[in-house]
Amino acid sequence: MIEMTSAGRKLIDAPMDDSDDEDVGFIPAGYIAPPAIRDIPVTDVFACLRQGISDFRRATSYGLLFSSVYVFGGLGLVAALLIDRQEYLIFPVVAGFLLIGPITAVGLYDISRRLEAGEPLLLRPILLSFMRHGGTQLLLFGCVLVFAMVVWLKAAGVIYAIAFGLSPMPISELLTRALNSPRVMAFLLAGNAVGAILATLVFAISVVAVPYLLDKDTDFMTALTTSLRAVIHNPVTMLIWSATISFLAFISVMTGFIGFFVTLPVVGHATWHLYRRVVIHPEINDAP
Repeated sequence: MIEMTSAGRKLIDAPMDDSDDEDVGFIPAGYIAPPAIRDIPVTDVFACLRQGISDFRRATSYGLLFSSVYVFGGLGLVAALLIDRQEYLIFPVVAGFLLIGPITAVGLYDISRRLEAGEPLLLRPILLSFMRHGGTQLLLFGCVLVFAMVVWLKAAGVIYAIAFGLSPMPISELLTRALNSPRVMAFLLAGNAVGAILATLVFAISVVAVPYLLDKDTDFMTALTTSLRAVIHNPVTMLIWSATISFLAFISVMTGFIGFFVTLPVVGHATWHLYRRVVIHPEINDAP
């Protein structure tokens, strides 16, 4: 008999013999159902942000270490485009760079996990946190995010080519013409619409998936679908969290990436706490 417990784990309650070692009916004997999802209020978003700020204060040097890699990586991409006279690609490249943000914050998730568990903050284990469960599943999920970034860059290139052909246009001219050219305005609207759709999809599949992969020895498809379920069960709360991340990212980009020194670690730590609140594992007590 198959029974679903309150923790979301399927148990097999039937006589077992040697022939039942692998399968009972259609369900493997060792099968564990995906974790349950908790409905969380919008106020949890702000509670998680407070926890994120607290973690950043408790591990400021680590937060600055991880954010500096992201900041200087972004500045390097922008500098390369300017040197190559491809200013028109700055916006899509920066937007694409933001799509891989969840996987770059693995170390920050591990810091919050360690602080929560009372484990010591040691540099080497934190830097190798992506290998905590072998690293394969996190690597596969990282490939998914990189693929999304490539799709976005290709889509942006196609939209640009349709609007202006293959000739590059300085970004200053593009912005100037946007004020009095319906064609340029249509290009900007189309580009932002496609980018928003892709960013929403990436957010939905990754918001709790990457912390889940760090926390538990599971496969990336289970983590991905768990993240989707978390968004579906908490649409308003996740919308507020997505808008908060977007706002902080916009402010950070407008400051020439300098704002990411603070916003990246705070958002990374807060994302861990959001994951802990929304995903219920059988062996995990209710989050505070």
